[in-house]
Amino acid sequence: MAEAIRQFDWARTPLGTRGSWPHALRIATGMCLNSPTPTLLCWGPDLITLYNDACIPILAGNHPGVLGAPVAEFSPELAPPLGTLLESAATATPGTLPLFLNAARCTAFAVHDQSGAVAGVQCVFPEPAPDPHFQQIAHTLPQIVWIANASGGIEFVNRQFHTCTGAAVAPQSLPGLFQEFAHPEDAPGALQAFHQALLHGSPLQIEIRLRVADQSHRRFLLLSHPYPDAESGPIQHWYGSATDIHDRQAAEEVHSFTSQRLTRVLETDAVGVLFFDHTGTVIEANEVFLKMTGYTRQDVESRQLTWQRMTPPEWVPASLEQMDKLAATGRIGPYEKEYLHKDGSRSWMLFAGRDLGDGTISEYCIDISERKRVEAALGISEQKYRMLFQSIDEGFCIIEVLFDNSGRPYDYRFLETNQAFEKQTGLANPIGRTVLELIPNHESHWFDIYGKVAETGEPVRFVRRAEGLQRSYEVYAFRIDQPHHRRVAVLFNDITDRERLARDLASSEERLQQVFAQAPVAFAVLRGPDLVFELANPAYQQFLPGRTLNGRPLAEVMPEISYDLLTILRGVYETGQPFFGHEYLVPLRRDGAMEDRWFTFTYQPWRRRDNTITGIVVVAIDVSSHVLARRELERANKDLEEFAYVASHDLQEPLRMVNIYSHLLVKRLGAASPEAARYGQFVEQGVLRMETLIKDLLTYSHTVQRDDEAPATADLAAALLEAQKVLRPRIEECAAVILVHQPLPSVRGDTSQLTHVFQNLISNSLKYRQPGIPLRIEISAELHQGEWIVSVQDNGIGFEQQYAERIFGLFKRLHKEQYPGTGLGLAICQRIIQRFRGRIWAESRPGQGATFRFALPVADGAESR
Repeated sequence: MAEAIRQFDWARTPLGTRGSWPHALRIATGMCLNSPTPTLLCWGPDLITLYNDACIPILAGNHPGVLGAPVAEFSPELAPPLGTLLESAATATPGTLPLFLNAARCTAFAVHDQSGAVAGVQCVFPEPAPDPHFQQIAHTLPQIVWIANASGGIEFVNRQFHTCTGAAVAPQSLPGLFQEFAHPEDAPGALQAFHQALLHGSPLQIEIRLRVADQSHRRFLLLSHPYPDAESGPIQHWYGSATDIHDRQAAEEVHSFTSQRLTRVLETDAVGVLFFDHTGTVIEANEVFLKMTGYTRQDVESRQLTWQRMTPPEWVPASLEQMDKLAATGRIGPYEKEYLHKDGSRSWMLFAGRDLGDGTISEYCIDISERKRVEAALGISEQKYRMLFQSIDEGFCIIEVLFDNSGRPYDYRFLETNQAFEKQTGLANPIGRTVLELIPNHESHWFDIYGKVAETGEPVRFVRRAEGLQRSYEVYAFRIDQPHHRRVAVLFNDITDRERLARDLASSEERLQQVFAQAPVAFAVLRGPDLVFELANPAYQQFLPGRTLNGRPLAEVMPEISYDLLTILRGVYETGQPFFGHEYLVPLRRDGAMEDRWFTFTYQPWRRRDNTITGIVVVAIDVSSHVLARRELERANKDLEEFAYVASHDLQEPLRMVNIYSHLLVKRLGAASPEAARYGQFVEQGVLRMETLIKDLLTYSHTVQRDDEAPATADLAAALLEAQKVLRPRIEECAAVILVHQPLPSVRGDTSQLTHVFQNLISNSLKYRQPGIPLRIEISAELHQGEWIVSVQDNGIGFEQQYAERIFGLFKRLHKEQYPGTGLGLAICQRIIQRFRGRIWAESRPGQGATFRFALPVADGAESR
């Protein structure tokens, strides 16, 4: 730049030829050119611009046109604050004015002429700005990208912020961003989330509506991550992005990709200046230098302060080399070293100076401790950028689109890919190779799309299928670098499985609709507090022929519905508690007349994903035919019971007459005719058997007709005791021993009817005992899987196991000739046990006795023993 300044035609600027420049401008220009730090010098009322080589990257495309031009021509936003400083700096404290230029922050301070008047402004950029390649990537990303300091103050935003919001100036802080651009309903929550993230140093991820250029609000996914200066150091920056998810929020999860190779600009108060003689003794220093090092004006005036005293021992050799350079060239530096403060602490400083020719050496110094720290952090930042680039799930690549001589795109070459690229495409080692080398049958429409992006710079988002890969992709492509490079960045995601799932879901929904329409069970969906029909399958429509259901409230469709049933439905909607109705009577008007119909139905609440109830699902089965058939059967059974009772009563009367007169005949004729007496005994035995048969039939009939009684709790111990009392004469006659191994439990049933069970089973054991062997009957109970199994075991004659089921049939007897009986006793036992939801069975072998077992459920509320 020194050569450029010498060759520049200054005569056409307000500064005039270089020979006419004042001494202060020459000194300021020399300091600017000798400084290794990017420095911008603005001189005179028009703020004519000069700068050094280090400032060229910051000026980017403005170089070299900035040289000799007023600041207002290339940076209108920078001119007003610099002009204000130029006018007020004579009375203001120098420095402390942060300004921005091309995303680089500078510190501006006044430059005085020999008379002490303010003649210009010098802007120092302690840290290099981001390189042009990075800036281009940051500004071409589709997301809004920003950098904020530790407290949330915004230091950088990319161009997408201005394009999206239409704002010319970015807010100064993240809270300011939320307050100015967030939807009023979202701003408080966003502020709270940010303060929580700031408090805990945790990443921030929220969805928020932001005002965009057309003054509408769109939904954005806002991500911000804290990064410390070192691995475990304090947080110094927040790196953030905002991705527009307004059009995709309900369909997919948004993965934001931002290219974040970020840089931090250092801020210093000003430049320190000191003067020392050839012995190294400091003879003068400005306030900035004293503030930097902690020394006082008295320390300088004492002439005890030397550069050797302020230089750490390990840096003395480097300083001596600069002294040799000073002797040879009259100049010092620029060079860097650590400096000792008065309190013994250290800081890095950048030095540059020259011999003034009067025995005095002037030296300028800038505290670059922050820059040193940032230089170390830049390597970490670059590493983090790469880690972020490689860790995202979406595939990413940078391609170079290839055009033929006619300007038509025909292929593209892969320049860079991330780790997810191979997973998303199946292509290995693509760098430097073209897509047609990897996929020879790749479709030409991909070249046309990317070629248009490379030529026009307009980003594009689309969904396409790559037949060569047998995959479908959702793609976002945008141009990077200069247009002539024909480079396009592509962010993509394999959606093949998602498309397959969508097809399967559509097919599943179609099948569900078919099942819904063809199901024999009635279904309906009622929506909202008014219970409006949303869906009703044909089976449900058959309940209400000729009525329009969908879109109408239940009370309007069925005005005859009872208030109680409406109350039940509304209770399900309001409480979320399902309701189950069994054989519920619902009078319906059909063909102009009221008709009683019975339904078994279920009312279930219909909930959204957030568990909010939005309606009721109705599943109903018309059981009217079953109810009517059962009632008819009940009436028939009642008539049968009455008939059995009347028949048994009417049959018993003639039998009693036969029994009486046969007894009288035997008594009168028995002495005279032994044969008549024997015949009379036959008649008495037949009458007695007939009476027993009628009595057992009546007992069986009563047992059958008592199914409608609700089962209660039966005491098996009491039932057994009562049966033993009834059978005591026969038990004593047979000298039978009855053993009960443990107290019998309570079960579901009826004590009096279970007395009949024990009575019949013990009576069978007494009847079928073995002659000459004392009869032994053992009774026990065992709990198994919620039911009591009761055993009645004897040592009688037994029977073949093949007859174990037959003996429970009506009138079924195995020993008709040898043993009396009607064949109804075990049938009555089985009917009683089945009535109480139990089971009964028998096990036996001839000559080894028989065991009858029956199982009954544990009584409600009874303890399991």
